[in-house]
Amino acid sequence: MDKPGKQRQPLPQLLAKVRKNRVFRAGSIAGAIKALGLLSAFALQLLLARIVINPEQYGIYAWSQNLLFLLGTLMTLGIPVAVSRFVAVHTSRGDGASVAAVARSGARWLVLSTLLVSGTVALVIIAMPAEVFEKLPRETTLIAVASAPLATFSLFYQALARARSRLVTAFLPLQVLRPLSFAALAFTVLVALGEPLAAPEIMLALCMSLALVVFVQIVYATSAKPRRAVTRSAAEATADNTFSPERLLGNALPIFGVRLSDLAMKHGGVLALGVLVDPRAAAAYFVAERLAQLASVPQTVIASVVQPWLASASAEGDQDALQRTVSQAGHATLWPSLVAVIGLLLTGPMLLGLFGPGYLEAFPILAVLLTNHLLAATLGPAQQVLIMSGLQSAVLKTTSLAGVIHLVSLFLLIPWLGALGAALTGIISTMVISTGCLFHVRSRLGLNPTILSKSVTSEKRSQKHDESE
Repeated sequence: MDKPGKQRQPLPQLLAKVRKNRVFRAGSIAGAIKALGLLSAFALQLLLARIVINPEQYGIYAWSQNLLFLLGTLMTLGIPVAVSRFVAVHTSRGDGASVAAVARSGARWLVLSTLLVSGTVALVIIAMPAEVFEKLPRETTLIAVASAPLATFSLFYQALARARSRLVTAFLPLQVLRPLSFAALAFTVLVALGEPLAAPEIMLALCMSLALVVFVQIVYATSAKPRRAVTRSAAEATADNTFSPERLLGNALPIFGVRLSDLAMKHGGVLALGVLVDPRAAAAYFVAERLAQLASVPQTVIASVVQPWLASASAEGDQDALQRTVSQAGHATLWPSLVAVIGLLLTGPMLLGLFGPGYLEAFPILAVLLTNHLLAATLGPAQQVLIMSGLQSAVLKTTSLAGVIHLVSLFLLIPWLGALGAALTGIISTMVISTGCLFHVRSRLGLNPTILSKSVTSEKRSQKHDESE
């Protein structure tokens, strides 16, 4: 008699189920912050496109900004993701002392990395002949290199907060504070100079906004109260050696290799267009890419939210918790992504027109980039599952292959199709990564990260329930 009654009230049941879904609850909080941040970033880019001297200077800024975040992410050496995994496990066990030890070890590695890499790159740029910087000025390139360590540490502190499931602390400074402070600083410089800005002035404003973000993140991190220390047995302490600070770099380096490939695919389009075509083509692609990122909000947010849960479930060997988390993550990613893609396809011409008449021609680029994001969302969070389960070497093999294919495709398609070729290249590499990681998740972990996993899990639960009755 109960079952027919439940069938008559599908909506209340659905709402109750959604409220109990921790991925949905946490994702809603992080998603709201991320959406606000992307709206702020959109308004920022709209402001910059209007106050810059000309589209060429905007293209130079876009190229320099991509160089800044590319170099900043390279200098992380994969440490933030590895720290996130280790800290998530120790946090779930209530081991505050180990959390602090891992954080200190990660920070020391990043200090060495940023000093060595940024200093070396700056010296190389200074020594290069002037002819190399005819299209892309040496001045803005050096500002990008000098600011890159700020991006490195902003990612590190975000990873620490995310591993502790402090979603507001993890997302608010980078997603909201940075674009708002950047806009305020750029507008202040505009008023002070009394004339449109060039790329160097915009890059200096970006540098100052990053410095503010890192300062706020450090204040949050130092003021956070550690969890009460726990007493663990000798066997438990031995098991914890898997997540000790001494193991951090060994886990981080394969992740660093993954990040190298990811960065080549993320920033390669703008950088290649700036070199192979001109700054105007890079600017058109940059604007379309920023708009398309709105559709990636669900995927980015859910991947960040479930990382600590995946890490702790894997460390404890809880297969049911792993499958449940990836099932919920798949649905929480795909359907909002589909809505966002449809909305952006309908409003794309209007949004591009806000940047100026010259950017309307970027709509085909936007459509291809949106298709790429939807494709990635459809195949589920396979890459995150593998990394948080300690199988980063499998991810490295897949992304390395995808990165090589991506770079080759850029140099083949850009001379032929221009910015549209750069966008099409993303679809090729996304297919390689998603299908490769999906294969490893199924074969090595016995999980199904796609949305089909939910129906399979539900059937198994129904069978167990019927057998128990």
